[in-house]
Amino acid sequence: MEFAFEGKNAVNYLRCFQTKDYLSDIEFIPSTDVTSLYPEYFKLWDINSENIYISSLFAASPLEMEANLDFTKSKMINHGSDADYSADYKILIRHNRSNQIPVEYSGQLIFRIINDGNDYWYINYWQDTRTDSLESWSMLKISFSN
Repeated sequence: MEFAFEGKNAVNYLRCFQTKDYLSDIEFIPSTDVTSLYPEYFKLWDINSENIYISSLFAASPLEMEANLDFTKSKMINHGSDADYSADYKILIRHNRSNQIPVEYSGQLIFRIINDGNDYWYINYWQDTRTDSLESWSMLKISFSN
């Protein structure tokens, strides 16, 4: 995901949510601050919504503009056919709407990743948490999904 984000490659980004055979669906739980502002927004969030958001974000950020996604303090708890991955994240994405939308985001996330039986892992659950004064990834998704 970090390389796809930094390379602004929407196809590779979406591969994080698919098996070799099909795109899975995703359950996204936004940060509580975003839920309080937009309580219904993410109720119908799906892989198509994820595609719209990431394509819009990358379209607003030409290749020459900086994009960094860093996961730190990562931890994985393997349950056999699935695992829980948690990490802190920091995002810096320069884009052509920076006069209206921030370019820096941070928080914590939890992914549930599933093994498709062929040792290929994909994300099917994502929980976002805001941890400081910067906006969370949830707000970035809202900002670029309209």
